[in-house]
Amino acid sequence: MLHKVLANFDPIHPLTLVSDPDDLLAELARRGVRLLVEEDPVALRHAYEQLAIDHPAAPRIVVTQGALDRLPYDLWQQGRHVELALHAVFPNLDYPTVKQLSPGQRLALDQARCAPA
Repeated sequence: MLHKVLANFDPIHPLTLVSDPDDLLAELARRGVRLLVEEDPVALRHAYEQLAIDHPAAPRIVVTQGALDRLPYDLWQQGRHVELALHAVFPNLDYPTVKQLSPGQRLALDQARCAPA
């Protein structure tokens, strides 16, 4: 599952906007990838600008659980748009059931699904 999520970020874009209602990027955050996760547009703008000052060459990944068009327009306009959801990662499985699984259980499910028979 992680490889499918990571495939959305290759190649690295300077600004990627991600709609992630199922928190699939939590594993990236645990691995040290800096994600900008702010629901308040003013706080988001501050974090975005601060990252630009502190790390001007670093790619920025802005994550929201809502729709991407709810983000500030200038970011929406210049960013690469990615929409992640469990129903896309596990299209043949019951979405409400998969959503109740922990990230570790989802990883095991994905590994079992992709394992050779």
